[in-house]
Amino acid sequence: MSDTDKAEPMKVEIEEEKKMKEQDIKDLNSAIKKQIEFYFSDSNLYHDSYLSNLLNQSSKKLEVASDIILEFSKLKKLLSELPDSQVKLEVVKKVIASSHIVTLSEDMKAFKRKKAFNKEEYAKSTQLENRTIYIENFPETTTIEVLTNILSKVGEVLYINMPRYDVSKKVKGYAFVEYKSMKESEKAIEVLNETYPKELANPKEGNSY
Repeated sequence: MSDTDKAEPMKVEIEEEKKMKEQDIKDLNSAIKKQIEFYFSDSNLYHDSYLSNLLNQSSKKLEVASDIILEFSKLKKLLSELPDSQVKLEVVKKVIASSHIVTLSEDMKAFKRKKAFNKEEYAKSTQLENRTIYIENFPETTTIEVLTNILSKVGEVLYINMPRYDVSKKVKGYAFVEYKSMKESEKAIEVLNETYPKELANPKEGNSY
């Protein structure tokens, strides 16, 4: 076998590895943007009193200090391999540049919502109750990610409220799921009535929704 023959497979392997790394970076950037947009979304701010209070304390009710947001657990985990806060913020600023929900200030000291949030107006104008379904009796090992993946098959899930026990932190086995539209929530109920997802089957109890 010639040196050329040996080199060719190695070149292909390197190219494949490069493509995989590029895809990993693309997936990570997408996850970072999605997580930050979720934090500042209307649906999350309606339920997250801590973050909504921070916004209300700012001068224009639009800003939250970046060092606070960087400490939020899911975002912190996504950014964990980056060396320091400066690099993390530079990456974040680039990733959310196209966001229609949130931006980063020029000095990168604050995340800024692009429009103010009003809790009462949100509840009234978006038919919140009609867009929300209740589901219960799923296994205590179920995560929000699992629920989101399953229930997103019938529509866009905006928020899942999954209560946990204070001490054990285990889920209580029920959740409130907010869909983007009333049509989607009705579709979810219809689908769940016909076929309950096996991933949510609880052998100890019957399932309800």
